[in-house]
Amino acid sequence: MGPLVRNHRYGKENGMGPNLAFTRADSPYNDMKSVIEYAKKNPDKISVAIGTVGGSEHISAHRVGKASGAQLNLVGFGGGGPAAVAILGGHVDLGFGNVNEQMGQIEAKKIKPLGVMSPQRIPAMPNVLTMKEQGINAVYVQPRGFWAPKNFPDYALKFWEDALFKLSKTKAFQDVLKTSYAVDTFMRHEEVKAFVNDYLKVLKVDVDELGVYKKK
Repeated sequence: MGPLVRNHRYGKENGMGPNLAFTRADSPYNDMKSVIEYAKKNPDKISVAIGTVGGSEHISAHRVGKASGAQLNLVGFGGGGPAAVAILGGHVDLGFGNVNEQMGQIEAKKIKPLGVMSPQRIPAMPNVLTMKEQGINAVYVQPRGFWAPKNFPDYALKFWEDALFKLSKTKAFQDVLKTSYAVDTFMRHEEVKAFVNDYLKVLKVDVDELGVYKKK
C-alpha cells in the first residue's frame, strides 16, 4: 500500500468497511467482553483463526489482544477458506473478518458476531456492540474511496470532490452503504491525506510488533 499511496493523489473517502469478531452459532460466547474475561483468566486458551499472516484479521486480533491485555492463541491456517472451516467446525473459538464478507454466514445463522471494530455501531447490525462499548479500545476499518493519479489536475480533483459529495448524500448511495455494511465517513482530499498518513503509521506499529515483515 505504501508505494501505491505515495504515487497517487488522495481523492475522497466514501466509507469504512469495519472488521468484526465472530464465532460459530452454538458457541457459549455472545460478546467479546465475555471472551476477554475468560481469556484473561485462561491465557492462550481462546484460539483465533488467522487466514493470512500479517493480514487484516491478524492485525485485528493483535489489536484486540493488545488493547484488552488478554493473551489470545493465534492459529494460522494459510488462507481464509481453511480458517472459516476451522471456526465453523468448532476447532478454534473465533475469527476476525470484514463485516461484508461475513454477513452471508451471519444471516444463515452459522456464525454470530461478537463485536464490531468500527468507532460506531453498524446500521445493519444495530444490536451488535462495538469493541469500545465492551471496554476494548480497538478499531480496525478498511478504507473505501476514490483515488486519482499523482498528476491529476486540481480543477478536476475539485470537480469530482463536489460531485461525489453530492452523490454521497443521495438515498441511492446511502442504500449502497447499508447493503455493503459500511460506515459513512465522507472526507475530502486534505482530510483523506491526513487520515491515510495516520492510518499507515498505526499499521506500521502493528506489523513491527507482529514481526511479520523483514526490516531492510
